[in-house]
Amino acid sequence: YIYDTRSRLDGPWQGFASEQEQTALAKAFTEAEDWLYSEEAETAGKSAFQTRLDALKRIGDAVAQRVAEAEERPRAEARLRSQIQAYQTFAADTADPRYSHIDESERGKVRKACADAESWLTTSLDRQAKQAKCERPGLTGRMIDDQRDKL
Repeated sequence: YIYDTRSRLDGPWQGFASEQEQTALAKAFTEAEDWLYSEEAETAGKSAFQTRLDALKRIGDAVAQRVAEAEERPRAEARLRSQIQAYQTFAADTADPRYSHIDESERGKVRKACADAESWLTTSLDRQAKQAKCERPGLTGRMIDDQRDKL
């Protein structure tokens, strides 16, 4: 965990940890490594190792979660945009006999719902883009998926 997280922080996770988190992780990693190579660790039980790992993960998992959200957000965005496009196409297609029973007022509701979802997404993505990567995300993939479900 120490080596993996350390290499990720210097690579793909760069920028997702605040300076405070980086400092805390560096200190915690050094302390954990010192303990791992000590005589105390040689005789320690599994629970001692697990306790130390859990302490490291309390800091590292917050960073990992921000990375996961940054990776999931574009996928959720694509799903919502695809749904919006599909509904807009449906609302515009008055020639398809499968939908001839749906009147224009109902199609207008669909177009409005699509426009509202598009506006929400654009506004939310703009707000998220202004946040630093090391901050807790204001827009998550789950939030985007919830908006898609609502649509």
